[in-house]
Amino acid sequence: MKKLWNAYKKTVNSNCNPTFLSADQTIGYWRNMLFSTTVIFLLPLCFIALIPSMLLITYENQEYITLLHFLTISVMCCIAFAPRVNITTRKLIFSFTVFVFSTILNFFASPSSGSVLVYFLAACIYSIIIFENKYAFWWSHLVLFISVLFGFAIYFKLTDFSYNVDMSSVNEWVAVSANLIFLCYLSSALIPKIFTGIEDYIQEQSRLKTELEKSEMSLLTKNEELEQYAYVASHDLQEPLRMVSSFMEKLKFKYADQLDDKGLQYIHFATDGAYRMKQIIQDLLLYSRINAHTEEIKTIDLN
Repeated sequence: MKKLWNAYKKTVNSNCNPTFLSADQTIGYWRNMLFSTTVIFLLPLCFIALIPSMLLITYENQEYITLLHFLTISVMCCIAFAPRVNITTRKLIFSFTVFVFSTILNFFASPSSGSVLVYFLAACIYSIIIFENKYAFWWSHLVLFISVLFGFAIYFKLTDFSYNVDMSSVNEWVAVSANLIFLCYLSSALIPKIFTGIEDYIQEQSRLKTELEKSEMSLLTKNEELEQYAYVASHDLQEPLRMVSSFMEKLKFKYADQLDDKGLQYIHFATDGAYRMKQIIQDLLLYSRINAHTEEIKTIDLN
């Protein structure tokens, strides 16, 4: 069961979020991720809606409600599994399917539009989130257009809305739909501001990460140059010290019988100073290589 679920998620992600394996997690990546995750969980949960629709068929003889659910689920399956369909087309089909579903449900089945209008608001907010900010007001315009169409249908009595307490007159419908339109336009104005701030933050973090990587590369280069300089400098500095030590030894060996204790002490001081200076230079060279990985890593059989 787990393997089947993982295979299902992988298929939906590859179809509905072509960037889900991308390391560049921009705001577009998260929009697509939200869309694919919604489709993944929506398909199994859609079947829950079939239970009340089957009850309606049994007790109220309203087969078209079940037909509506089956058609919606079929479209969602096409969105999830249809090959060679770009992500924008899938999103458009998804959003318009939810709007059409809500419209038909409000037109035929609901005794009150209040509960169905939640679908319109959810569809509007969700579409604002999964599409780019420049399309934010399109969905509010669509809700306004649908509301106006319902208003014309009520005014000209194109169908019987007497069963719906919120659509018994134009005044009732305007009072109810005005709240929906207000919330939709408010969402269209505010939600893009949030995403703009998130996008700016992601871009700033990406810029700082790039600068940090450049600084790290520059630091590695400087360390390599410093190590090379320390090696060359230590080699060049040790050469005079070797000459001092060598000549002091020769001087002591050749003229020891002609020097008094004071002279021999001076030679000892010079030789000892040269030795300590050489040790300091070697220690500095070793310190400059402290972060260098010179050890060879290999596999060892512990058996």
